[in-house]
Amino acid sequence: PTDYLGEGASMKTVLGLLSCMVLTGCANPYTQFYTELMPEPFPPGVEPLVGEPEVIAGSDIGKDEVRMLEDGYLLVGYSSFTASDATEAQAAQQARMVNASKVIVYSEYQSTKTGVAPLTLPTTNYSTTNYSGNVYGGGNYATYNGTGTTTTYGQQTTYIPYSVDTYEHFASYWSKNTKFRLGVYVDDLSADERALIQSNTGVKVTVVVKKTPAFYAEIFRGDILKTIAGKVLADTEDLLVVVDRNLGKEVKIEILRNGKLIEKSVQLTD
Repeated sequence: PTDYLGEGASMKTVLGLLSCMVLTGCANPYTQFYTELMPEPFPPGVEPLVGEPEVIAGSDIGKDEVRMLEDGYLLVGYSSFTASDATEAQAAQQARMVNASKVIVYSEYQSTKTGVAPLTLPTTNYSTTNYSGNVYGGGNYATYNGTGTTTTYGQQTTYIPYSVDTYEHFASYWSKNTKFRLGVYVDDLSADERALIQSNTGVKVTVVVKKTPAFYAEIFRGDILKTIAGKVLADTEDLLVVVDRNLGKEVKIEILRNGKLIEKSVQLTD
């Protein structure tokens, strides 16, 4: 969801080179296939990396995203690529480059690539020639014999079969945000949701950030915000505008929850 309210030519060597060239290239794939979502310098309140980033093994992208947003982290970018291998050290290296304090990594088997690769190596061949004969001269007779060696340089190509498992890799990079005006993430209502509540107005809460005004006002995920400070909310942009106009003020929020309309008082931060 969008945050509207928060700021040698051995076999091993050959196979390694094949994996590098065929699948990802030799650069750090987390860097090579990185997409930036929040450029630096970060907005006020978003903390830069201090020390080393934490690398977390992810389990479910959607659930992990909600957990990170609830804990007050903002998504600053992500990496997505197919490769035979990618290391946590590479993910941490990219996290340092983008000033992210946490990186969540995922890996899922995709397929196995097979084939043959030519390996051409130099060759050296030696041939030996034996010779002998007789020599006559001055009334004398002599014999001779010996050997000669010829060196021939060339090359030989060998075709090496390979089998490389490939994986879908994904990594999300996060930085801590300390400033939230309201502390919710919201989405516009779908057509089905509008029909269900019999109203075209309102925005649905998808995440409530811990220790924010919304959190302490007991606003929950799944609530539909109908009005704030007397303003009827047609979409998420309306919510953004009215919150910006009332920073530092206590406002009334009407919420539709389980078919009932309730009212909350919330102190917006400045």
